[in-house]
Amino acid sequence: MTISNFKALLVMSFRQNKLKFVLKTLIAFLSFVFLATMPIFTYRDNFNTYTNILAILVAVIYFVYFLLYGEFKLASFSLAMIVFIIDSFIVTVCTTQNMSGWLSLFNILAISVVVFQVVQLFSQKWLFPLLIYFGCFVLALFVVADNFSEIIALDFTRIGGKFGDVNAIGLIFTVGIFFSIYLFSYFHNVYLKVIFALSIISYFFLIFCTGSRGALLIAVCLLLVYLFLFCLRKKRLLLFFGLLVAIVGIGLLVLQIPVFADLKERFFGMFVALFSAGESGDGSASSRLYMMVEGLELWTRHPFFGNGNQAFRIISSQNAVSHSGLSELLCSYGLVGFILWHLPLIVAVFRCSKIKDKDFILTFAFGFVLPSLFPAIIYYAKMPMIAYAILMGLFNRDCLELGTYCEKRVVFNRLSIVYRKAALEYCSTCGKVEHNKSSIS
Repeated sequence: MTISNFKALLVMSFRQNKLKFVLKTLIAFLSFVFLATMPIFTYRDNFNTYTNILAILVAVIYFVYFLLYGEFKLASFSLAMIVFIIDSFIVTVCTTQNMSGWLSLFNILAISVVVFQVVQLFSQKWLFPLLIYFGCFVLALFVVADNFSEIIALDFTRIGGKFGDVNAIGLIFTVGIFFSIYLFSYFHNVYLKVIFALSIISYFFLIFCTGSRGALLIAVCLLLVYLFLFCLRKKRLLLFFGLLVAIVGIGLLVLQIPVFADLKERFFGMFVALFSAGESGDGSASSRLYMMVEGLELWTRHPFFGNGNQAFRIISSQNAVSHSGLSELLCSYGLVGFILWHLPLIVAVFRCSKIKDKDFILTFAFGFVLPSLFPAIIYYAKMPMIAYAILMGLFNRDCLELGTYCEKRVVFNRLSIVYRKAALEYCSTCGKVEHNKSSIS
């Protein structure tokens, strides 16, 4: 679509239904401000309220939009997250009673559901991926500006700590890599492709600068899974193996830079700790391995519903989160919570065969979520959860357009609620008043 066509579409939309256009414009604008500023402000206690207010405003305007125009669809993501919220609340009340931690989790999940619902209002598939890309870009600008002299001189250890935990910052940059890949594939303009390609390289460099091993592993897995699927579709697997050698070689060369000596030692020490079952290698990696094992042992006490929100911190010997999404989810909410959180992605993986963007569903599942089960906890972080919501929103909209959902299978497909204001019409022939009723499909 050209700029002139897009402008004409906006003008026509405004003329046909001014209020609807205004509401959607407000939602898009507030979403942009929210997603662009959240990576900076979400780690500041005095600004975290600001991001929540923006999310509430978006939710209120969306609800008004729903009341007026009847476009409200709950698919597997919203249903699973809502049930997960209820399950986590009940389990936490009955066990750890860590309600302050649960409220933080509720905050993240509720915002994700709002974003998921909003994504489906817009026909432009690039809109929300571009918005979250801008959010990652803003964070990158702040990190670079704050550490510019150190980056230029290659004289630093682990940068980004001023904006939150460096591992969490690295995880946000992996989200930037994922949506840079998405936008690179979506747009055909050469200049835009160059920008997104440079963004991927820049985010990789910044992940190196944060020194986050987990984020680096996830970023590499993201790129490799996407390249594998791309080459498989083009029937050029030899090209993939060539790219694999090139990426690994470039990564090893970067680790030879003196400033990354600490990351290099910790990175290889991690593999030593893994293969030696924590008996040797990097101490941090060994302790995380022990925490993951202890978390799985605690899960066996209550295998179905878990021990309550952040139970590992409370009942383990570590006094910290387990640093593993696998053990944290299972220990806190058991097998039920683990399945609920992953259910939308599982549904998407098995139903994406006819979707044009199926490569991105598979890339996110096997290149982001699966690797992050071990070194990171996604559902505690807003940006990865919102990335999850955006991707599921795009997937759900594609399924609705293709008509691949079965109306009878509500839980695994969608619950669509259509609202219309009752229209009173006088029938001169029968003298009755007819009402347009709400319908649930």
